[in-house]
Amino acid sequence: MLDAPGGWPATVFVLVNEDDPEIARYKQIADQLLDEYRQTYGKGSKAPPWYLRVIPAGSRCADAHRWITSEDQPFEKFYGLLCDDHWPITPKWWETMEQAAEDRYIAASNGSPMFPKIRSAVCFGGELVEAMGSLVPATMKHNFEDDLWDKVAADYNILRPLKDVVVQHRHPIHNTAKTDATYERGSADFQLDKTRFETWLSSDERVELYKRLDTLFGATSTTLDLSSIDLAIIVPVQNNSVDLAYHSSIFQTLR
Repeated sequence: MLDAPGGWPATVFVLVNEDDPEIARYKQIADQLLDEYRQTYGKGSKAPPWYLRVIPAGSRCADAHRWITSEDQPFEKFYGLLCDDHWPITPKWWETMEQAAEDRYIAASNGSPMFPKIRSAVCFGGELVEAMGSLVPATMKHNFEDDLWDKVAADYNILRPLKDVVVQHRHPIHNTAKTDATYERGSADFQLDKTRFETWLSSDERVELYKRLDTLFGATSTTLDLSSIDLAIIVPVQNNSVDLAYHSSIFQTLR
């Protein structure tokens, strides 16, 4: 990742699980970067370009992002997130993303066929994250955190898609990477994380979060009383006969 053509901002925090088998090598690289930095800018400098942060064993992607905004971490001006399968292409990509995010928006880079959905590098305004209370205000372990961000961004119209800021998402789902043990671990939680996300969508926690976002954006939420609605589904039929596929489809729709 150090060799990515887009370059890197002055400071990068690298989150590594305390039980990661490569942690000793990562620390060695970080120490080497510090030595090179001090040789360039003076031995008194204490600002290496990459800081290593050790997080709890077994942490997954969403766990790591929640850790960033845990109770003992003060809220920052902005939050830029980059996963280990993202490859920055556009020079100084981080500057454009930070400017677009401002204090309350979500800036999304262009790096997957699903753009403008949030599937590559992303930057959040600090006031937005503070109102959310966490970068991932739900219990998912690995999957569906980006779906949660998509939902919030769409509901409040705060997504800032940056077509010209390219950060590739090298993932098997896009046929740009091979499935290895890391991706297999991510897939193992898929169904459980989906249930967790769906539970969050109808939870009191989401309602309270949206109240805080309403305050931030000066919005007003209304509640829909579904008992007041009578719904009719009207379907044209060609010759008074319907097949099994029709019955299955209408049943799924009704359910």
